[in-house]
Amino acid sequence: MSSEAEAEDFAKMKVEGEEIVDKRKGIRKKSSANTRTLEDEASLVLPIINYLLEQHQSGRISDASFVGACLLAWLGARRPGGKWQNGHLATPIVVVQEHEEEDLLLLSSVPGLVQLLGGPQVLARRALTSVLSVFATMQLAAVKNPDQYVNTCMCEWLCKRRPCVLLFYIPSPLAVLKMQAKGQRVVTVFVQAHELVKKHSSLLVYMQGERFHERDPLEFTLHDLQHMEHFVKRELHLEQVGFFRCFLKLTPHPAVNKPQLFFYENGLDLALWQELEYLIADMNCHSTHLVQYLLAKLKMSCCRLGLSTERFRDIWSDVMRAFGVTAEHEARSVFLCDLFEIADGQVERGPLDAHQGEVVRSFFASCAHHI
Repeated sequence: MSSEAEAEDFAKMKVEGEEIVDKRKGIRKKSSANTRTLEDEASLVLPIINYLLEQHQSGRISDASFVGACLLAWLGARRPGGKWQNGHLATPIVVVQEHEEEDLLLLSSVPGLVQLLGGPQVLARRALTSVLSVFATMQLAAVKNPDQYVNTCMCEWLCKRRPCVLLFYIPSPLAVLKMQAKGQRVVTVFVQAHELVKKHSSLLVYMQGERFHERDPLEFTLHDLQHMEHFVKRELHLEQVGFFRCFLKLTPHPAVNKPQLFFYENGLDLALWQELEYLIADMNCHSTHLVQYLLAKLKMSCCRLGLSTERFRDIWSDVMRAFGVTAEHEARSVFLCDLFEIADGQVERGPLDAHQGEVVRSFFASCAHHI
């Protein structure tokens, strides 16, 4: 078929949502692209966000209900015709209540939300109804997250079991550090019209120019929820909190509470602190990875500045002293010998072994027990 004929054929087709309908042949074909721009999506979502924001500010709905309804609105705008739902969860999320009642904001109580999700008929075809709550929807409907982190995080948050701090702006890395040292983490939701039509990136100089880290408003909030699930993992939470609490102790002037001054007063460069902002604001993992990242970046800074190995060791010893690792501490040999020797290339082997790793993780977990 010639290109002219193909163009004529396509002209007889009608685009409906994400499908192309060939009325002449009665064939429905999947469209390869979502025809809505971010500006289109924002125009659909903004009225709903404005309504939810008014309800939230008046105390009628919780932080979690606000975020859950905003996410559903964004998903409905991005994947119209009910395609925001990737089927039902294979196993619906069961949240055991511990003397807490789930938040029961109904989809139908938010003007325009049911329509944006496809309307009552589409919801019914997908075994959902407009009288479901945001909580029940998150329990049943798989949204855009292959490992269910959105569903899990939102259901737990709606039951008041996620230490989320809702903000309407991107906090500084130091602010995120202070939250994590208290066992909390930020979830940012953009609500201003001009913020809904552009991409955003965290306030990390270390990430400047890396377009991969730019996210639109929906993706930014989803990314925060993913970080939250890494932060609260049962086997990782305490050691992460302990590490961030220790990091805050580095400040040489407690009244100021700025740990970056520790590095500046030791003659280290601004580039180091910018790399450490990534550590304190965008890394949620085993404390062994956190402390080895800190040590590796410290070594790189010393090398850039031409500082001696002895000076490198002295600074690291000061870091450990601030963390609470003294000469008499049982973890001393791992923190002040094994870790340092690995970073300085004095031993020809990989990272910490299982026993050394457990020593590190136990130390940081112990630092969080009294929060």
